[in-house]
Amino acid sequence: MKPANKEKLLTILKEQSLEDALKAFGELPNNKWNNKARRLYAIWCAKQVQHLVIDKRILHALTVAEDFSNNKVTFKEIVKQRHLLNDLYYGFLEFNENATDAASLSVLSTLTQHHGCANWSAQSARNAVAYVAFNLAPHDKDAARNAANEMRQRQINHFCEVL
Repeated sequence: MKPANKEKLLTILKEQSLEDALKAFGELPNNKWNNKARRLYAIWCAKQVQHLVIDKRILHALTVAEDFSNNKVTFKEIVKQRHLLNDLYYGFLEFNENATDAASLSVLSTLTQHHGCANWSAQSARNAVAYVAFNLAPHDKDAARNAANEMRQRQINHFCEVL
């Protein structure tokens, strides 16, 4: 990554938010490095909550997305996975009601070519841990917020490492 882009993203991260930095990351020119970095960041986010995913097809999709990022499978395989799981993806977008749904959406976001895949995967992973915390302590209003904030901090730290 160009030093000027790296500095810009770190400044946005420090002065604004992770979401704004990921949006700016997504708006960097589409080139091989940026696309790979965005996808690998999305995969890292999804891996943080993959233990909540029950559907083996979705877990396989995460492996395919990572293999594609590391040039082990072709774009054709990504397209195949997207086609196979398209209905699931849109179902989770519409009915994201629990930790499993949110974690699955985090994983499925890694299959997209859209520049927002990192942001979608990160947000869905935070939602998943918030759902878990809420289910474990439904009367503790801070539990879900704290879990999401802890995940956000881990995501920020990893984002800085990626750059």
